[in-house]
Amino acid sequence: MEQQTLVWQRLHELRDAVVAHYLSIEDPDLFASACAQNDIVQQSPEATMYALVAKLTVSDTDLSTAGLAVTQRLAASLDHDDTVLAIMKAMDAEIYARSVAHYERNFKIPL
Repeated sequence: MEQQTLVWQRLHELRDAVVAHYLSIEDPDLFASACAQNDIVQQSPEATMYALVAKLTVSDTDLSTAGLAVTQRLAASLDHDDTVLAIMKAMDAEIYARSVAHYERNFKIPL
């Protein structure tokens, strides 16, 4: 595989791990309906949830209307700001932190 493909694969794995850690599908029927309404192609559950939350951020729609819920870990870190934008920012911040940690642990050359 070429290097760029490996990097994207690793980033998607990090994203999927964060999403699985922070979100859950509470109502599969509502989730499937929300995906269809937002023209989201079903991929892995985590990739699909991430894509749906990104779409819901634009319309500022509550997660529960899409059959999703935040886990206790994420709820504790939101400080009572459970808007879709706050949830997306928290997930993206965690994905970024894990990406940096992975890079520093595996690729960064000490000075």
